[in-house]
Amino acid sequence: MLKKKAKNLLDEVETLIGRNAAFEGTIKTDKVMRIDGKVFGNIYAGGIIIGETAEITGDIEK
Repeated sequence: MLKKKAKNLLDEVETLIGRNAAFEGTIKTDKVMRIDGKVFGNIYAGGIIIGETAEITGDIEK
């Protein structure tokens, strides 16, 4: 069962990189995003959920 804080974060997800998707470049958002696929580049997000299948090559900043 998810903790209340984690569940609230899941409710706020605005951007999703699915497990079969790959993204190359810079992602900038002030909202919460979830990554299950591959990202090659930097991520600037208000919050981030990194799934078990995610592969990230780059920096993550809040």
